[in-house]
Amino acid sequence: MSEAELSAKVRRAGQMLLYQRHRVPGVKGYELRRSLGKGYMRVIKVLRAQLENIGLTVKIMPESDSPVNEEDEEALSSARFFVVLKDPLSLYDASTAGWSID
Repeated sequence: MSEAELSAKVRRAGQMLLYQRHRVPGVKGYELRRSLGKGYMRVIKVLRAQLENIGLTVKIMPESDSPVNEEDEEALSSARFFVVLKDPLSLYDASTAGWSID
């Protein structure tokens, strides 16, 4: 995969992960594989590295309670991928964002 193709796929993956569909954030692994191709985990790893520069990271949540192995294609296809804050917000930032801290 060329550098330009990888860059385009990283950009598309970021857009997919940040877009909220219905009430559930993120996308399922099979949706990423369909859009980005078979090597979508390589794209996610590059995106994760870029997002860490601005304090965000890609979180993978499995359908079951067991942890996800990033090498297990079957578990990843049903897992949900989304972007979260890498570090917790300060109390001031959380209240500025409209969150109520009781």
